[in-house]
Amino acid sequence: MPKIKRRQPGAYATSPFQMIQPGAEGYPERLQHIDAPPDLWVKGELPAQMRGVSCVGTRKPTRWGRVVTERIVRRLVEEGYSIVSGLALGINALAHQTALDAGGHTVAVLPCSIDRLYPKCHRDLAERILASGGALVSLFAPGSKMNQGSFIRRNRIQSGLSVGTVIMQCAKGSGTLHTARFAQEQGRLLCVVKPQGGYALETQIQGNLELLEQEGNLVLRSKQDDSKLFGELEGL
Repeated sequence: MPKIKRRQPGAYATSPFQMIQPGAEGYPERLQHIDAPPDLWVKGELPAQMRGVSCVGTRKPTRWGRVVTERIVRRLVEEGYSIVSGLALGINALAHQTALDAGGHTVAVLPCSIDRLYPKCHRDLAERILASGGALVSLFAPGSKMNQGSFIRRNRIQSGLSVGTVIMQCAKGSGTLHTARFAQEQGRLLCVVKPQGGYALETQIQGNLELLEQEGNLVLRSKQDDSKLFGELEGL
């Protein structure tokens, strides 16, 4: 009988975690300004004064969505911002990967307990985040079970950790819209990428179009508009 090759534990499995509470050293300063979670579980390096930008979107991005995400995330990293996202399939994972490729700091907010990983297929990405000096963050104590509400609670922390949130590409009814709503409620900058031409007809962008009907959101129409984002972020 052939031997079964067992995967050696990597950075995710071997990295210790800690629990920090509001007011304690290391608790993220920006979370103190919202209804702060009483317990925050962290693996890796999460600077208390981190200037993060949440970059989120659909699990099934189109080519346009990928191009936009890579462009904006690279620019954010160049400007010194940490990239916050949710380790989910699609735009979230691409945001983390792009930040790492650009030599930046990135934080993944998990919808599961800190001793588990979701989705499991992103173990290599999680290990790369930790190995690069980034962090994994969770609201949920070791052994906690996931449910549908876990994703919504995760989304609140994504925006809460950040000075602003960029909605790259999302469909109607997308969970990404929860992150957008939380950013608005928390008084954080909400930036929405606006598709041009035929891209506006794609199913995966209809959530963006809904947000674009609301007043007060920063709109990015093209690459030339990126400077508006950095101008708005600079004073936050």
